[in-house]
Amino acid sequence: MESFTYDAVAGKHVPAVLTDGRMPSAPDEIVLAPTTASEMHAATGSVIRLAGAAGPRALTVTGIGFVPPGPHNDYDRGAWLTPAGYDRLFHGAQFAFKFHVATVALRPGADAQAVAHRLNAKAAAIKGGQNFPFEVTPPPSILQAVKDVAALPLALSAFLAVLAIGAVGHALSIAVRRRRHELAVLRALGLTRRQTRLVIGTQATLLAVIGLAFGIPLGIALGRTLWHAAANVTPLAYEPPLALLALLLIPPLALVAAYLLAAWPARRAARLRTAQILRTE
Repeated sequence: MESFTYDAVAGKHVPAVLTDGRMPSAPDEIVLAPTTASEMHAATGSVIRLAGAAGPRALTVTGIGFVPPGPHNDYDRGAWLTPAGYDRLFHGAQFAFKFHVATVALRPGADAQAVAHRLNAKAAAIKGGQNFPFEVTPPPSILQAVKDVAALPLALSAFLAVLAIGAVGHALSIAVRRRRHELAVLRALGLTRRQTRLVIGTQATLLAVIGLAFGIPLGIALGRTLWHAAANVTPLAYEPPLALLALLLIPPLALVAAYLLAAWPARRAARLRTAQILRTE
């Protein structure tokens, strides 16, 4: 199969989706699809030998990238060669190639079906144009599988958030009960009710700040590591996830939640009966 990709917006040929390296530019260079590279135990910079009609040839892997799917391959199996590299492998073969395939890129939001209909109408007006139909290629089934489980990370995040809220609320409530003697001593030394509430609020703030200081960097690192592993196994093109809106909202929401959780324990601490606690303890 001889194929190329064409960007209808920029009006030029564009490379395949590369996950690593660069497209081949010489006859002795090749880009392998991810699954093919894994099966051949090859990576960018490896030298592999392929046997074509013209005999075995040594090729340098310049990158790993996805390929157009066809009747005999999926998007993650196959390779990219330059025209000269293809001829170098298959010179003298009975058929130079089996298919001509072109991929047309559209602007984001464009109606692919409508564009295909217009292109087919244009092709029909050209002699022999009916032999080059334009079709909308469905996305790989693995993408739908990923979309089907996209809600799981959100559900896990919500569960962990509820767990964190419960843990902080429990810690503040226990702190007031276990430290009531120290609070009573401070009250006897002149600590006001407002300052007592501030003590509990400060503890809640520290818990939130410590959690944010460790949780955000570790969460980003763990999320990127897990998604990188999932993209390699699937395989998909890895793009480092960056939920900027979530990163901006989490710190203030965490601090507000901490203050709200501290409200009831702080009220209990401010209403402690200092004389009774000191007399009994």
